Amino acid sequence: MSSLKTHSPSHPRSLVTTLSRYLGRDPASWRPDFRCGGRHLDKSPRSRAGASANSEPFTANTAPRRKRTSTDPKTCARTANMEASLRIMAGVRRLLRRSGPGLVLRRLRHKKKWASTEPKFSSIRLALQNFDMNYKVQFGDLWPSIRVSLLSEQKYGALINNFSTWDKTTYELEQLKAKDFVLEAQRRMWEKAFPEEPSTPALPPELETPPSPGAPWPYSPNLRCYTFTKGDISRFYPARVSSLGVLDYYLMDASSLLPVLALGVQPGDTVLDLCAGPGGKTLALLLTGCCRHLAANDISGSRTRRLKQVLHSYVPQDGSQVRVTSQDGRKWGDLERSTYDRVDVQVEELSYFRHLFQDTFSFFPSCRIGELVLPVLWANFGPMYFCRLRRLT
Repeated sequence: MSSLKTHSPSHPRSLVTTLSRYLGRDPASWRPDFRCGGRHLDKSPRSRAGASANSEPFTANTAPRRKRTSTDPKTCARTANMEASLRIMAGVRRLLRRSGPGLVLRRLRHKKKWASTEPKFSSIRLALQNFDMNYKVQFGDLWPSIRVSLLSEQKYGALINNFSTWDKTTYELEQLKAKDFVLEAQRRMWEKAFPEEPSTPALPPELETPPSPGAPWPYSPNLRCYTFTKGDISRFYPARVSSLGVLDYYLMDASSLLPVLALGVQPGDTVLDLCAGPGGKTLALLLTGCCRHLAANDISGSRTRRLKQVLHSYVPQDGSQVRVTSQDGRKWGDLERSTYDRVDVQVEELSYFRHLFQDTFSFFPSCRIGELVLPVLWANFGPMYFCRLRRLT
């Protein structure tokens, strides 16, 4: 008998076609229903269930255990064909047990999602489409630059920790060509308040003196935050522990410092931060040295834990104590009714504040109330919205 050629059919029906070529018969008549020597050779489940317990089991890969006694040539020929077909089927079973994509039955293959159920667009692409439709109408020609900045790596500022060796840290950051944008704004206000005479020669930046303590500064004092200039994509190295046991500076989005500056904290003030997490603004309020009492609250438990970690890393243990809570800010009036009075407020104008920091941040010019800092290619800070309320009573 000729051997069966090995190949990898893509479908079990091709196996049937191949076997029919070797057996020379119709595949529909493959069910063996022959009798040889009074022995029934039907292998269907129905015939196996009705077989007697004394009948010998028949296997496809072994020869019959007793010799055939029939002398009919036609019967013996049919028996030989049936045994050959059973051997071929056993070989096919062994082939199907082998690994290979072409030998795996279709019902056993991994089925991918149908095209009708697969998402046509990813969630990120849908979000960007919604951003384009909504914010392009609001920001107009500024939106392409804002969109690229939001998808780019964020730019950070280094808030100097006044509880550490701040003079040494300041010198190291200046060697990296970073500038204190708060000091630059103070110098600009000082020059406007006390204009120099035209005959006075301009001094180099390293010889310039900082603003005098008597210079008018209506915003929160004692804050130093270094940033790199426009177009400089350099990054600050991670903060290190100073000789006093606290970290030397805090990396944060520099636009988050603007609300603290605009608040104008004065010595002896009682300050409440309702959205204190993750801790940058609360740390900046402590660094002003003006808060007689500071309450930091955030409804998120994870952000509150992060706030406590920041205070533990940047504030000495014997320093100013901050009361940290995790309550709903909308119910703060009921919780602290005896501490905070209800007052009438009005929104103050911050156009001069925008003028001082316009070289470092990009302010949205069409904001009617408060200030909105937008990230752009030359200043990837924000987005940040803030406004200042003044007490009337």
